[in-house]
Amino acid sequence: MNGGEMPLDSKILAFLFLDATPYAAKIVTVEEICKNPNPAFALTFAYCSNLLNSIPGGAKGANVDSLAQYTLEVLQSNLTNTVNLLKSLIANSSTSPDLLDVYHMCLNNLDDIGGRGQGALAEIERIKNGLKEHVYSLFISGLTDTLIYLQNCMSVDHGTPNREFHDPSLLPQYTGDIQKVIGILEAMSVYLFP
Repeated sequence: MNGGEMPLDSKILAFLFLDATPYAAKIVTVEEICKNPNPAFALTFAYCSNLLNSIPGGAKGANVDSLAQYTLEVLQSNLTNTVNLLKSLIANSSTSPDLLDVYHMCLNNLDDIGGRGQGALAEIERIKNGLKEHVYSLFISGLTDTLIYLQNCMSVDHGTPNREFHDPSLLPQYTGDIQKVIGILEAMSVYLFP
């Protein structure tokens, strides 16, 4: 070894340390994430902790990036199930014209129809990619856009304020669950920035 030069093992360790430091994911407890649920998302501590504790291998000791990735998978699955429900409801010939309008509008907001890169499902892909690349601003903006798509679907009057509206399908329950999962991700987002 030449005077003042680091051994190769130390150089590799220093490189790994320097490379990992800005992206070192924080360990955050489920209790910490779920302790103050935002009422705007109709989220409860129990729902939040049940979902996060269902991560394979358990949530104890999991870093916030892993919890976020898992929660995004749950959100994507919930959205996919909702899109499938909407397609089924639209195919049902006995559905009222008012409900058909709502279902079509919801489908346009939630599904990435034709791969156009729009809709809540397309946003989830962008969020997941941002999380993998540690571009947390994409996580926040994508979550906001996903919530807007969902709210467009959940709006009761859908631009026709005088219309009586009651949806007897499972759609309100499905969209409510999606909203709660978005609330968990929103609560988690404060821990993502290094």
